[in-house]
Amino acid sequence: MQKPFAEQFRPDSLDNFVGQEHLVGSGKPIRRFVEEKHIQSMIFWGPPGTGKTTLARILSRSLSMTFLDISATESGAKELKAIVAKAKAVGSLLLFIDEIHRFNKLQQDILLPHVEKGTLVLVGSTTENPAFSVNKAIRSRCLIMPFKPLSSDSIQQALADVSRKLEKEIDPETLIRIAHLSQGDMRQAFNMLEAVSITGASAFSELGTNPIYDRLSDEHYDHASALQKSIRGSDPDAAVYWLGKMLAAGEDPEFIARRMFICAAEDIGNAEPMATVLASATLQAVQQLGLPEARIHLSQSAIFLARAPKSNETIRAIEGAMNLIQNGESFPVPPHLKDRHYPDAPEFAGKDTYVYSHTNPFHEQSFLPAELVNNHFTGEEELSMLPSDVEETLIGLLQRHPAERLNLQWLVRASGFPAWKLKKAIRVLVRKQKLDINEDLKFQLKHTEEA
Repeated sequence: MQKPFAEQFRPDSLDNFVGQEHLVGSGKPIRRFVEEKHIQSMIFWGPPGTGKTTLARILSRSLSMTFLDISATESGAKELKAIVAKAKAVGSLLLFIDEIHRFNKLQQDILLPHVEKGTLVLVGSTTENPAFSVNKAIRSRCLIMPFKPLSSDSIQQALADVSRKLEKEIDPETLIRIAHLSQGDMRQAFNMLEAVSITGASAFSELGTNPIYDRLSDEHYDHASALQKSIRGSDPDAAVYWLGKMLAAGEDPEFIARRMFICAAEDIGNAEPMATVLASATLQAVQQLGLPEARIHLSQSAIFLARAPKSNETIRAIEGAMNLIQNGESFPVPPHLKDRHYPDAPEFAGKDTYVYSHTNPFHEQSFLPAELVNNHFTGEEELSMLPSDVEETLIGLLQRHPAERLNLQWLVRASGFPAWKLKKAIRVLVRKQKLDINEDLKFQLKHTEEA
């Protein structure tokens, strides 16, 4: 039986290795290792089909090392001890461990001292973030080498090289389409090319594509993070893109809806209370309708949340209060705030000095413990700085402002900035003493070149 294309046409040197220029390009780490005839234990971290196994083989060949490859899911103590014995015998062995994130403690205990002494060189591959998935003992003995998805151009180049070696010439448009559908995975691209070379382009439409990403991997959290950060950053197009990618990858729509529900309170809060209402309704729609219909509700919610004014007051307030309490600032309820709905309240709660706020709304009384009367947990978080181009734009608009009283709606139309961003920017100008605003909203610019 013929070997698969991915194995038949596997590169055998750095010169015909495709992609990962940040590792194998001129002056880059892997290239320098080969040139200097030096190697260290490493972890290759990246998506499938990006050359991790191939590069390990090229390293062993370039450095004249014995190459052994095993899977962390299949190797036991007996096999590992045999590998250590072989390494001692041959004196120069590169052990490649696929799925190294599945290494267990027994495997570590056998190999770690020999990796540390240099008896063998360990190169592990993983698709998971080593910071979370690989044991600290292994990480401390290895360099982490991140691999990137291959570009469509790189895959097209490799496919074109292979097609020239085949008896059947393959249409360039088909190669472009394969490169696009393989989504950075060279192995998948070779599999498609092999199928098309046998069945012809007429069967191409029957070929499936890679899963968008593995929703059981770290990318599950990476994409959820990208969605929330796009919403927080007020980019509805990015929010819809990441939402679409998560749905295409088969993510649980309830997980997505719950994440947006959290985002509505954490990143928008009271700046737009309807955000939480809509996010709650979206979660209910997902639960009651399911996919595919609920994708419309998820899209509506993502767009609304991204366009909504932003405030992180709610999370800062509760985190501030809880941090204070957990650091020892926990005080009893003042007597005038204690419950008095029981017969012995005067004896246990003391004299009733509470003033009913509905009938005496202007009566001054403290609702915090006396020790915390000057603490403030709520309030908007101010900008620490204003980009110079934004400041110049805003000052220019204020100089052309059509009235002596500040008109926020006019500024919104003229600048294209949302009102909530303009309010923060205006407060920066006031704080920097470049703008004065009185109670009647009459304003005066100060300290500008034109002044």
